[in-house]
Amino acid sequence: LYFNYCFQETSRRFLQLSVPHFTCLGGVSLYECPSKPNSLFQFHGILNSILKNKPDFPSPNALIKKYYDYVANELIPTTDELLLDVYREITSENILPVESLSQWVALRYDDATQYYTLRKQIAIHMSLLSLCEYIFHLSPATLDGLCLNLGTGQTMNVDCLFGLRPETCKFIIQFYPEQKTCSVIFKKFLSKKKSVQAERADARARRI
Repeated sequence: LYFNYCFQETSRRFLQLSVPHFTCLGGVSLYECPSKPNSLFQFHGILNSILKNKPDFPSPNALIKKYYDYVANELIPTTDELLLDVYREITSENILPVESLSQWVALRYDDATQYYTLRKQIAIHMSLLSLCEYIFHLSPATLDGLCLNLGTGQTMNVDCLFGLRPETCKFIIQFYPEQKTCSVIFKKFLSKKKSVQAERADARARRI
């Protein structure tokens, strides 16, 4: 909220979460696809396409299971060094190089400018999703829940669970140390936003 208030032009251009439109039918929620259905990909499907030529790991589940079993082994203590070794092994040239997603996208974009723009959009959306997941204590993103619109670069988490609890407001309180509750903070932010909108409306009226 503080960033959006102080840097409104930046937030208007870049800090926009992509949220699909949902239709609820009984106990099932359906989300609308883009105008071109073949441009929407789950990251699970993308990883499956990347691994299809890997004989040792023909599917994402096989890759995850191997290293999950390795980390969850009770005989081996789970340390930071162990997790780092697992990451290095997964991202090696023989399994899943760090540029795998870039190479997958490059096969579908011939124009260099469009390819660069798409990569930038993916990076922006992934950064924003990761930041919101950390700040608001959202449910962790999964390969099945993350979707990529290959036409726009928009990345969304369709399985995201949002729960606003007292601890989610700690990062805001540091900007408003005199406030103690989330409700007061949000009211103060909204009142400032309304005053800014009123000033802009007056400025437009004077120009007319």
